[in-house]
Amino acid sequence: MVSLSLDEVGAAYGRRRVLSGVSVGPLRGGEVTAVIGPNAAGKSTLFKRILGHVAGDGHVRLEAVRPPRDAIVYMPQDFSAKAALSVYESIILAAKQNDSGWHVSDAKLMRVENIMASLRISELAFRGLGELSGGQRQLVSIAQALVRDPEVLLMDEPTSALDLSRQVEVLAHMHHLAKSKELLVLIALHDLNHVLRYCDQVIVIADGTMVAAGPVEKVVTEELLSRVYGVRARLEICSEKRPFLIIDGLSGPSPSA
Repeated sequence: MVSLSLDEVGAAYGRRRVLSGVSVGPLRGGEVTAVIGPNAAGKSTLFKRILGHVAGDGHVRLEAVRPPRDAIVYMPQDFSAKAALSVYESIILAAKQNDSGWHVSDAKLMRVENIMASLRISELAFRGLGELSGGQRQLVSIAQALVRDPEVLLMDEPTSALDLSRQVEVLAHMHHLAKSKELLVLIALHDLNHVLRYCDQVIVIADGTMVAAGPVEKVVTEELLSRVYGVRARLEICSEKRPFLIIDGLSGPSPSA
C-alpha cells in the first residue's frame, strides 16, 4: 500500500522561507487528508514541495509501486490547457502524459470514457475547453488527474468553482475512490464542514508553519478554529450523528466594543 511521510519539511523561494516544520505520517492509501488553513498559509507550497517543484529542508518519503513522477499526480488551482483542444482530447493527452508514441490503447480510451461518465461530463466531450464555464473546466481538470491512475493525488481546492451539489458529488466520489482503490488523497479545502464529512486526516497550516495534524475529529476543535481562523465556532452533532460547524462570529472583542 502506498504511504507518504513528511519529516520537518520546509520550503523556500530563494532566500525567503515560506514553509517550515511540517511533520506528518505515514499517510496511507485509502485515506483522504485535508490540508487547511487561512489564505496564503502555505498549502499550495506544501504540495509543490512534495512534488519537488520547490526546494526546501526536511524529508519527503514516498513508498509506492511506481516512481514518484508516475505515482503522484497534482491538480493545481489554476486550470491550464490549450483552449483549442476539446474536452475529450485534453483528457486523452493527460492519459498519455508519460507514454511514448501516439497510439492510444482501447483500454485507455475506455478509462477516459468511464472517468468522464463518473464525473457526469460525457456530454462535454466534444466541446472546446474555451467554451466551458469555470466549474466545467474544474471537472475536466479532475478527470485529467484521475485518468493518470495516480497512487497519490494532490488536489489544490478542486471544488472552488463548483456549485454546492457538485461539490458534494465530487468529494463523495473522491472519498469512495480513496477507499475502493487504496488511493492516497491530499486535498486543500476551505469549507470545514466538507472536511468534517469527507476527510479522515487533516493537516493545519498557518503563517507557513504546521499548527496541528491528525484525525479530523481530534484536530478540528473550537479552540483551534479560534486560534487559526480567528472565529468563534461551535461543533454540533446533526441528526445523522455527524459533526458540523456553526460560526457565531469573530473571536475577540466585537467591532463595536
